[in-house]
Amino acid sequence: MLNGIIDFDYILAILHEIIMANKTENMDEIRKETKKYTRKHQIYARIAHIFPNFVLKKLNLYYHALTALRDYDLADFQYNKMVCLEFLDYCFNNRKKLYLDLSLFKEEEDKNLILRHTRNILYIALSSHNPKMSEESLEYRRKYDAFSNNIEKARGVFVLKVENHEFTLLIKHFEEVIFFHKYGTDALPSYIRQTLANKDFIDAGAFVGDASLILNQLKPNKIYAFEPSKINYFLMQKTLKLNKLLNVIPVCSALSNKEGVSNMFYWDNASFLSAEGNEEVNMTTIDSFQEKNSLNVGLIKMDIEGSEFYAIQGAERTIKKFKPVLIISLYHGGKDFFEIPRILKDWMPTYTLKFLDLNRVSTVREKVLLAY
Repeated sequence: MLNGIIDFDYILAILHEIIMANKTENMDEIRKETKKYTRKHQIYARIAHIFPNFVLKKLNLYYHALTALRDYDLADFQYNKMVCLEFLDYCFNNRKKLYLDLSLFKEEEDKNLILRHTRNILYIALSSHNPKMSEESLEYRRKYDAFSNNIEKARGVFVLKVENHEFTLLIKHFEEVIFFHKYGTDALPSYIRQTLANKDFIDAGAFVGDASLILNQLKPNKIYAFEPSKINYFLMQKTLKLNKLLNVIPVCSALSNKEGVSNMFYWDNASFLSAEGNEEVNMTTIDSFQEKNSLNVGLIKMDIEGSEFYAIQGAERTIKKFKPVLIISLYHGGKDFFEIPRILKDWMPTYTLKFLDLNRVSTVREKVLLAY
């Protein structure tokens, strides 16, 4: 790495180190392992999280559900492998213009996290397993497990009680990035947090409305929660009713750099836009929505499974006009990781950028950009 720049030469150097340290890896075994965890197993794993054992036994699903849960780490690796191979593909296809200037980030901790994240991605892309967990990751695993012990089931719903707050969901899906790390909002300086009160927020990739529960603690005027999947949109409406959130406005639409329709591949909380998708969804831009509804935008949170760069393009006027706090996922692909920090600094040089690790157990997921 020359002068704090992650470029193609740096990527090649790290790849060489990994290859030399993993000469015995069998690529046929890697392909076999990453294909083992099927969509059917994913469904069973989710069922196991939702229903108690006596229901699973009555439905003759107990064995399948336990098997799926046992192999859940394999499912996590399969997703990681897909993301990491896409990242590597982006690096090779953009080798001549590939660079990320770490001087965009002021804190040394942020730069070290970025370098570690890059190495982990390349390691998984070439390996049949995740890197060995550090002592810090093991400690966070214990913290997350203790945190999940606060989840109770009552009257057919799941309730999380934490820090004098109570959150209710129809499904047992309380992600650490949201309910433990509060989507990085605690990393905001207090003076920035105070400016967000009574402003409008955009929750892009709202899933079932879980992130809106946390963002609402910043006392916004309204939260516009975008979720293109009709299944998730229905569950979000239920979540908002259960938690009595009257200022969250659900919007059944995807966000991109143009208006129209698109296909989406439904995959639970990781649904993504794709030409081969099995559901047609509406699509709009943040700029268009802001102008039509006269929003005073204070914050944009974005976790939309690889469409982040295009949704940022569709928010250029909004970002330049309001300089909102941005919480943007950077781990879904190389384009987001390399290009989003750069265009944000080009548009708004006064942004402070931070790179946050909001899942200290996962080597890949929940690595986000915080801009303010």
